[in-house]
Amino acid sequence: DARVVRMVEQHDAEGFGGCTNTGACTVSCPKEIPLDVISQLNRDYLHATTGSRRSGS
Repeated sequence: DARVVRMVEQHDAEGFGGCTNTGACTVSCPKEIPLDVISQLNRDYLHATTGSRRSGS
């Protein structure tokens, strides 16, 4: 959980825009990160910051 929070904090510190699940960021991403990876990061970040867990975890 701490890892994903640090990743997002670094992401913000380096001036990246907010990566959403709409797909617009995948078009402009210089690293060509696929939408499914961005979606997973967003889910992991939400769980890490709210203390919630996915079922089966």
